[in-house]
Amino acid sequence: MQRVFELHRRNNVLMVDIMGEKTKEARERVVNTAVREANAEIDDAVTATTLQELHQRLGHLAYDTVERMADTVGSGIRLTDRTRPNCLTCAQGKQSKNHQSKKDTGAHAPINKIGGVIGSDIKGPMTPLDRRGNRYMINFVDYSTNYVRVFVAKNMVNATKMFEHFLVYFEKRFNCRIHVLRTDGGKEYVNVDPFCKSTGVRRQISEAENQASNGKAERMHRTVLNMARCMLFASGLPLHFWGDAVEYAT
Repeated sequence: MQRVFELHRRNNVLMVDIMGEKTKEARERVVNTAVREANAEIDDAVTATTLQELHQRLGHLAYDTVERMADTVGSGIRLTDRTRPNCLTCAQGKQSKNHQSKKDTGAHAPINKIGGVIGSDIKGPMTPLDRRGNRYMINFVDYSTNYVRVFVAKNMVNATKMFEHFLVYFEKRFNCRIHVLRTDGGKEYVNVDPFCKSTGVRRQISEAENQASNGKAERMHRTVLNMARCMLFASGLPLHFWGDAVEYAT
């Protein structure tokens, strides 16, 4: 049977090129057939998985978040089972002490603007060392989008260089400028000041007596470490792979 249409895609739009059909009814039949073929191609490209499997693959991200991601148009994911069984790995990996209020009580800054405020926090020394000899984590978190990058390091003498790498990558990716770098008063950040001045970034030091003023960056360490611990528990890898798990989580 001679094919009476061709399918083309331009900028994610399906184009149906009808050949030789004159009547409205015939053209509608051709379009319907073309759409069925296109849907079949899309179904072949969609990843079918369960909510539990996707939860595990995404570092034991919250079920609600995973489900929203899967249901987003164009995600390429079809959930075959939305059951939410209790996750023993999450129970093991996400235990923590009670924490302070999440309220941001720091000085006024454009926290609702991409790049408006970047929070940073250093965690360490970690025990044990990771397999590459790293003992510290330093993160950079955008207050507006929650976008985060985590670097692992043997020491913190290169905190400035890490911020330089983050700034170049972030500003190019989001086509914006970073306005404020918010950190605690730790001496590890002292050498960051000259770079901030040279690039027009305002350095903002959080209140020493109130951790909530830089709470987003501090909580992000907890979130990333929870994901890393869960992945290590689930995979059976020893704890000195924590650096790899942290980098994978972000």
